[in-house]
Amino acid sequence: MKTSLLMMLTIWAGAASAAPQTLCRPQEQVFFSCSLGKKIVSVCMTPDKAAVPYMEYRFGTAKNIELKYRSDARQPKFSRVAVNYASNAETVLWFRNADTDYLLHFPMKGGPGLEVKQQGKTISEMACQGGWAATVGEHDQPLPFISEQPDIDSSEAQHYWQR
Repeated sequence: MKTSLLMMLTIWAGAASAAPQTLCRPQEQVFFSCSLGKKIVSVCMTPDKAAVPYMEYRFGTAKNIELKYRSDARQPKFSRVAVNYASNAETVLWFRNADTDYLLHFPMKGGPGLEVKQQGKTISEMACQGGWAATVGEHDQPLPFISEQPDIDSSEAQHYWQR
């Protein structure tokens, strides 16, 4: 009996630790979320019928959210572009906060990740742990919080974030 109880607890603990993590609240919708190792990046939204709808980027841990960035439908602060490369393509969701660009990369091949740039130079890159299998959300849905940009090729991509 003790052995089977111990085995069940071990299986349950393993399943709980393997579950995707999010910084979104239970009443919010998850646009995208993944673990970056010790930190989590999440983009959360209000439910469809919220009085004041918003979309919010969050970075940190459940105990310490280090950065929040919010956009509402009246004035979208997030942008999204499809970038075409020679042998791959990706969608990039980004926003600018002061002099820093935060880019969430969603490639067709490879796993998603977060890139942080200042003055066009990458200062941090973090890959989502577990690749696509460990992510939550639907990052490609059209939303009023996001300003959609025309598709570009890779030679044009850096111009978006070299300010």
